[in-house]
Amino acid sequence: IARRIKEVLGSEIKVSLIASQDKLAEKMDWDGTLLLDPEHVLHARYGAGSPSLYFVRPDGYIGFCCQPARLEPLLQYLERVFVLQLPISTEPSAIRS
Repeated sequence: IARRIKEVLGSEIKVSLIASQDKLAEKMDWDGTLLLDPEHVLHARYGAGSPSLYFVRPDGYIGFCCQPARLEPLLQYLERVFVLQLPISTEPSAIRS
């Protein structure tokens, strides 16, 4: 999901992954920002008891939340916010902006 959003919006937004365990973070194939939350402080603050997706606006408010994390609803939200013409397909080759 994070890679797809970076493909669609590039430098328009900052994508960060938050992992609760070091071992989980080591298994992730991600070259972007990775925040470790071993004490589950952020997880508890945001009510993330399972893999979740949050879009935090620049003013600090949550613009979008999805549990479990799913790409399609986020793309629909981003189409409205950024006035994009995106296919909902999860295939990278389907990107149009």
